[in-house]
Order: sequence, then C-alpha cells, then structure tokens
Amino acid sequence: MKLRTYCLTATVLLLPLAQLAAASLPERLERILSEPRFLSTLVGVKVAALPGGRAVFENRADRLFQPASNAKLFTAALVLDRIDLDSRVQTSAYGTADTDASGRLAGDLIVYGRGDPSFSPGFHRGDVRAPFREFAKALHRAGLRRVSGDLVADESYFNAPPLGPGWTWDELEESYAAEVSALSALDNVARLTVAPGTPGGAVIVKTRPGGLPLEIVNRAITGRSGVGRSLEFYRPLHGDRLTVTGVMPADDRGLVRELTIRRPAAWFGELLRVELEELGIRIDGRVRAVNWHERLMEPRDNAGLRHIASVSSPPIGRLTEVMMKESQNLYAQLLLLQAGSRHPRANMATDAAGLAELDDFLRASGIDPGHVRLEEGSGLSRRSLVTPDAVVRLLVTMDAHARADAFRRLLPLAGVDGTLADRFKGTPAFRKLRAKTGSLNNVQALSGYVDDSAGRRYAFSILMNNHLQSGASARAAVDALAVELAR
Repeated sequence: MKLRTYCLTATVLLLPLAQLAAASLPERLERILSEPRFLSTLVGVKVAALPGGRAVFENRADRLFQPASNAKLFTAALVLDRIDLDSRVQTSAYGTADTDASGRLAGDLIVYGRGDPSFSPGFHRGDVRAPFREFAKALHRAGLRRVSGDLVADESYFNAPPLGPGWTWDELEESYAAEVSALSALDNVARLTVAPGTPGGAVIVKTRPGGLPLEIVNRAITGRSGVGRSLEFYRPLHGDRLTVTGVMPADDRGLVRELTIRRPAAWFGELLRVELEELGIRIDGRVRAVNWHERLMEPRDNAGLRHIASVSSPPIGRLTEVMMKESQNLYAQLLLLQAGSRHPRANMATDAAGLAELDDFLRASGIDPGHVRLEEGSGLSRRSLVTPDAVVRLLVTMDAHARADAFRRLLPLAGVDGTLADRFKGTPAFRKLRAKTGSLNNVQALSGYVDDSAGRRYAFSILMNNHLQSGASARAAVDALAVELAR
C-alpha cells in the first residue's frame, strides 16, 4: 500500500509540471504569479525579447517599486556610457612648502583623495596594510623624511554628506551602510572578533586592524560550556564608544562582527601614518581630517601646494565590476559621485550632480526619467523608485550599446560568481542567466539577461515589494520566475 500511495503522489506532482512545460511563456509566468506566496505581495515583471526589446510579458510593469540594489544597474550603465573604463582615480600627497635637501617638509603633508575605493584588502590579497604601505613607499621614494606639521587627510573632493540620501538610521552600524568618503580606508569597515576567555572572566575582544578610532568597553562574560550565547553590541548614533555585554559560552567558536567607521578619512590618515613611520618618515604634528564643509569655512591656497607623490586606483572598469559582482554600496555611491564630478553643469561633485548626469543619460536613451527616481547610487535608499519597464528599457539600451559586452560581463553569472554564485545551480538558468540581485527588508529584485533552451535571448526585470517572507523564501519566489525564462 505504501508503494502504491507513493507512485500515485508522484503522478499527481508530475502532471502539473508537464502541463506547465507545454504552456506558453506568458501562461507559465501567470501560473506562478497566481500561487499563494504572491497573493499578498506586490510583484512587477517585464520580459522583452532581444535584440530590439519587443515585450513578451508584463505584470505591473509601469508601477513604481523600490529597486534595492537593482539601482546599481543604472549606476553601472552611467559609468560605462560616460567614463573611460581605463581611467584611474588618483590619490595625491602635497606639501604646503618645499621639501629641503634632508627630506624635511616645513609644513603640513596633505593627502588629497578623489574617491578611490581600492585602499581595501579586497584589491591586495587580503592584506590590510598593503595599500597604505605602497603609498608610504611612494612618498619615501620622492625623498620625504620628516613632516614638521600635520598629516591632513583631505576628503573635500566630494561636496556630499558621508551618508547617502534615504539611508535609514538603524542600518548605519551595518557594513553595507559604511560612510562615503573621498578618502576611504578598508571599505570604511573594521573587523571585531570575540572569543571566549576563562569561565567567569571577560571574553576576548580584538580588532583588525588595531588602532581603531573607537573606544571598546568590554563587559561581556565567558560562561560555562553549553550555555546559550547572548552577546549585545551597542554604539550610540554618531558615537565612538562600543559597549559589548552579555555571555559567550566557554566552548563557543567565536564570532566576527564588522563595524562601520565614523570619519573614515581620519582613519585613512592614521593608517598611512603607521606605514610612514615604519619607513622612518616622522610626523611631528597630529593627524586630522578635512571635509568639503570645513574646507569651505577655511579655504586653502592651492597655488602654494607642492606635489610630492600620487598613487592610482585600478581602472574604473575594474572598480565597477567589483561594485556589481559584490553589490558593494560604498563603491556604487563613489562611482555616482565620480560621474557627478564630470557633469558639465556642475561645479561640485555631489549626489545631485551624479543624478543629473543620470537623467541626461536616460533621456538620451529614450527612457522616461519619470520612471526612475533614484536618490543615490547603491539602492540602499528606501525612497528610490523605478518601474520594471524602465529597468528593461535600460537593459535593452545597454544590449545595443558600444560597451554591451562589458556591461553584460559586469552582471553576476548564475551559479558561478558574485551574488549569484550559490543560486540557480541544478536549474535551467545555470550559466544561462546574468543578473543583478537586490535585497532589502521586504524587497527582492532580480534583473538582467537570460538565454532559454531554444537560444532565444531576453531582458527581464522582477521587482517584488512588501513581502513578509523570509529572505530565502522571497529569493526562491523570484528565482522561480527567472527559471521559467530559461526553460
């Protein structure tokens, strides 16, 4: 009886799948969207055939949705259209006076950043000191041996606040909401490791790298083996003191927590000072940071500056690739500001200038700017809105763009790399789909390109808002639609 029941169940399950496979693509998508998991959720979908962009399927395609990191599609397209991908971002060191024959600078050493995010272990095989060591070596080769004044970390190139418009205050402690600076250091995030100590004693708290501009107050206790972990981390908004409380069992394997750093330019200066002193370059004064507003209050005579040395970022194309593959919010905002610095009507590198440049690009591409309301470059803003129609029109535009191949390569490949490395394995979409993911609380998004089993190519956008499912369940719902496109 058990065997007969099992076979009957298998037959019942296979029948709808066979019927689904025989249906047209629009019918299959409609059937999935009618499932109970979508009934209380807003879902916008558009699918267009390539080349050309003929609409194949639409569901609320002209409605506005929060795009989450699908906003990065617009940032990446803007970069590819407006910036030389082989160009590099310069970080320069200037003296406020000449360096004498002994290598002594009788004034301040000004480190001027222009938004290079590559002072990061991700670009240096995990070595947190390497980018600052290379900069220090460049200054040493230039003959610098002593600075009688201060080391000034100047982040005034961007006339923008350190946080993107529309970012929510309760996410500012998370690594994906790191502050934005023209002098960014280690992605503006530090690592805190917590391990058990002796039972009854304090836990062991370490930071990487050391010397953080942050006071850590450790009040957490090591408990006996087998008790539950109950650690709490508290830092007041805009505060520089982190308090660790609670209990960690003696047999706990430990944890790693990433901390965003306030005023990352000042941290950049401190990390550089350590490497300078390792090479015997002495800084007599202190390390201090200057932003655009402080520079506005105290203007500097640039004519009196003496260039000492500069270091370059990887090519803009490489920075954009990392931004897209890893969905790096900091890099997205820095690249939008880079685009803004090139806007012909802007005299400052601001979010508004970058978005004005984006509006010009959208109009030139025939995309209604009214269907795209971005506030920053990453998609972290809860006030950003786009329509699936606008996303697909962007994808169709970039499919015919002179840099179409470069744009396509920026997108994570299903089951292979980036934010899609662990998705779509064992499905028809494996290696056939390239798409940008997007995720916020109650938001899931997936937009990009897919080839079906017959060799047809599609551009698609799936935006899901106001769902109450877990992250994994919401991704599975979006993926079910994407898989049908690849059948």
